[in-house]
Amino acid sequence: MIASLLAPTQCFLGEGPMWHAGRKSCFWTDIETREFYEYSWLDQTIKTWKVDYQVILIVRDKLDHFIAGPEWRVGKI
Repeated sequence: MIASLLAPTQCFLGEGPMWHAGRKSCFWTDIETREFYEYSWLDQTIKTWKVDYQVILIVRDKLDHFIAGPEWRVGKI
């Protein structure tokens, strides 16, 4: 097996890969830059979304909705 670069995204902290069989694509997050990505295996393109908070992970529910796990901050009590 030979490892190679799939997509030059320049992620700072890429985490939480999730395969979506219906879309034939892989999703992942870049926690530090507050972005998440979708790589399409069909046409080898990457879509990027910028959000206002750190996305830790992305999952799907039974209705095929996406759920983003946002950053968690604990403040003083």
